Amino acid sequence: MSKLFSVLAAFLSFVSLVLVAVSIATNYWVKLSPDTQPQSPLNPLANDTFSDPTLLVQYNLDYFGLWVGCHREVTFNKVSCAYIGASCYSDVCWVRNGRQEKCSNFRLPQIDNCSAYQATRAMAIIGTIFLVLGSSILVVSVWVSSNSLSIAGTISTLLASVFLMIAFAVFYDRNFNYLDDIGSIGWSFILLIVAWPLAFVAFLLGIPASLQSEKRDEYSQME
Repeated sequence: MSKLFSVLAAFLSFVSLVLVAVSIATNYWVKLSPDTQPQSPLNPLANDTFSDPTLLVQYNLDYFGLWVGCHREVTFNKVSCAYIGASCYSDVCWVRNGRQEKCSNFRLPQIDNCSAYQATRAMAIIGTIFLVLGSSILVVSVWVSSNSLSIAGTISTLLASVFLMIAFAVFYDRNFNYLDDIGSIGWSFILLIVAWPLAFVAFLLGIPASLQSEKRDEYSQME
């Protein structure tokens, strides 16, 4: 039975790791509705000097994740994606004919609480590191009956679930809640919502596996 617990714990921790990796690597944490966003020219370099100097080029934030925000140009329906910096500033580039014409840097007004956004980044990274360690150790413990390995993998998985849960809670409460009237949860964020409970279940399954490994170690020492 302990072998079954070990296999299930290793499997769920690995699935959780895959979900987290895809979640933090993709940009669909929040999808914003362009019809409800404040209509204001977010790109200061807004004049089309190539064809019509009076033409206003206006970008609205379309969707974003932990690292990249993507803006959609209203008139030409072109998308410009750029890295979101430490102070929630991002480069929006005026894309025409498939190439960048002009770029400007400004703070994303939709990310109201930048400190919470950065805290989410930090918690997600720390949680991912612990999950890499936990899932790796739990996979090894399936083949090597070691109490110390089982305990280390179980504890690492617990820490991963805690940090990922904090990342979810902070982002949802401090960032998404201020956008729920103009946006919706993206599939990248849903992956995180699914991942951290899986990591916690892997921790729970790792407990009996660790206890059984400890009993086997004690029995071996008695022999």
